[in-house]
Amino acid sequence: MDTIDSEAEVSGKSWIRIMFIFSVMLILIGLILDDTMASSDTLGPTGGQLFGLLILFTGGVMFLITGFIISLRVLKSLLMKNS
Repeated sequence: MDTIDSEAEVSGKSWIRIMFIFSVMLILIGLILDDTMASSDTLGPTGGQLFGLLILFTGGVMFLITGFIISLRVLKSLLMKNS
């Protein structure tokens, strides 16, 4: 039983790391799209800018959620060591 639990824990840690890296990539892509699609000819934002902002928002939310999960896991491991 211990091996199954430890394998699930390792799988969970790798999953959250991948999501954290993916969120950082989305933030970078959103920033690049927002900057490169900017046009001074129009009064409002262009379609590319809106798409970049959407990707930036999605990446930011994913970053916050994964950061919160990682911090909870670190806190849990610190509390387990003190017990």
